[in-house]
Amino acid sequence: MIRASLAAARAHPDEFLTLSNSWTHIRRAPELAGIVVRRDAGRALWADALAAGVADGSLRAGLDPGEVLRIIFSALHGSLDHRFDVPEAAAAPAGSADTLVALLLDGLRPRPEPRTESAG
Repeated sequence: MIRASLAAARAHPDEFLTLSNSWTHIRRAPELAGIVVRRDAGRALWADALAAGVADGSLRAGLDPGEVLRIIFSALHGSLDHRFDVPEAAAAPAGSADTLVALLLDGLRPRPEPRTESAG
């Protein structure tokens, strides 16, 4: 889902950033209620995926799902919003989906070394 969301956001960066940056105003505008409904449906899909991952053990339990979603969405936004980058970073291509997935799912901590059977 992270990869698909990032691909969609990269295909429509102006729209994605407008929705992200103007959400407070969009949410309050009755004529934009359809956007809010679609956003809520998308958020429910994410929440269901997180819950399924926790249930099957592929995702860590004990984290607030709303907070996790906020962090994921913020990471997606940050991967597209280069307003505050230094010139070298702004000129570089956007970060890879692999990096975003690795950071969000595996974190920054080093992975433990695989245990080997010792003879003896």
